[in-house]
Amino acid sequence: MKQAMKKSMRRGAVILGVTALLGLFCSGCGGNRQAEQSGAASLSGETLIEIGPGEIAAAQTKDPADTQASQTESSSTETLPESTQMPTEPETEAVPEETSTETEPETPEETTPEPTQAPETKPGLWAEVPTDSADWATRATSDVIYYLEDFGFTTYVSPYDEDGDGIEDQADILQGAKDYVATRPVYDTGYFAGGWPPEGKGVCSDVAAYALLAAGYNLQDLVDADVKAHPEDYNMTAGDADRNIDYRRTRNLLPFFEKYGESLTLNPYDYEAWQPGDIVIFSSPEHGMWPGHIAVVSDRRASDGLPYLIHHTNNDRFSYEEDYLTTPQRIIVGHFRVSAFEKGAQEMP
Repeated sequence: MKQAMKKSMRRGAVILGVTALLGLFCSGCGGNRQAEQSGAASLSGETLIEIGPGEIAAAQTKDPADTQASQTESSSTETLPESTQMPTEPETEAVPEETSTETEPETPEETTPEPTQAPETKPGLWAEVPTDSADWATRATSDVIYYLEDFGFTTYVSPYDEDGDGIEDQADILQGAKDYVATRPVYDTGYFAGGWPPEGKGVCSDVAAYALLAAGYNLQDLVDADVKAHPEDYNMTAGDADRNIDYRRTRNLLPFFEKYGESLTLNPYDYEAWQPGDIVIFSSPEHGMWPGHIAVVSDRRASDGLPYLIHHTNNDRFSYEEDYLTTPQRIIVGHFRVSAFEKGAQEMP
């Protein structure tokens, strides 16, 4: 039946084409144009659409089977209701990887003995003095400063105030040493008229001399008087005394302090015995007994309790305050507390 319908449609299309041509070339022939179009359309099963004057297009009616298939295809693209949508597979949780619970044994860290009290955090000792140096003390590279009390030690307080300024001698000596090195003196071994070096110059003995002067003790006067009275104690003969230089020579200061100061331990590890303001004298093992060296014990300490020294060695020195007490370059030959000389074993001259 489908084949018969296709043949009929082809015949109708031929008749329509012939009729259209006849209508274009012979408008008077064949009678009414609309009647011909209607007749042709009834034969072919096609619907004619007038596009414009003298032109006709045929719109072929779709096959019912094709229409049904198209509707089915369009309906398949519509979103199904939620109740009819296919269920999705539930997501599975990731299984954590197995990790080993075994850990390597930790190596215990080495620890150093701590002070009995927590140290305070304070500015550096010479923070008020401009400097291009990395630090004023070789072992004071941080702002953590240790004092005697940080180790449970007692600070010695002198019962004397020689200059009557309301500050006991030991504290005056310490402050005098600090004030002198704060001027950053250049190391100068020259001989100066009047004895005292000009400001900005000096040697190690000048640290001790200015420290004692701050407490009311003029080391120049004291040494000069004793050298003239007892030249034999200084390996000198009468008339050898020189007021301008004798008090600045450590070889003269050792016998002087031995006579008029309080002699204390030479053991550098007896930490509490080394009090701020004490005087220490060294010899030089490389050059025999002399040249020697002299310094003032500071109130600052290293983390192990060893006190720093305030001193002046040479222009290549790193600092005026250093952990120097146990230096291998020197041998300790004297440790003295010099406040109130007149109260010593012998009367001052």
